[in-house]
Amino acid sequence: MFTFINLIVKAIPGDKWRLNKNNHSYRIMVNNKPLKNSEGKFYQIPENKIKMLKLYVKTYPVLPEDTYLLLGNQPGGSLDATRFGLIDKANIPER
Repeated sequence: MFTFINLIVKAIPGDKWRLNKNNHSYRIMVNNKPLKNSEGKFYQIPENKIKMLKLYVKTYPVLPEDTYLLLGNQPGGSLDATRFGLIDKANIPER
């Protein structure tokens, strides 16, 4: 199980998501809107940090039941879905 510190749920079951390439980075789009962090900056994930999300977006263009996209607040990615992919609800600790 992962420890989720300072991660934000950015997409929930039923959300449609995709990746848009922009030069040498990718924007994460959820329900046709680009994701932003709490400071209003777009997530711009570099090519070398997008591999995990590329795998998931091909298989799950719509988030399945009990599946979530969690991101940190760093626009370029951090220890979040860019590293571990989508998360099952069973792996998210209750508060």
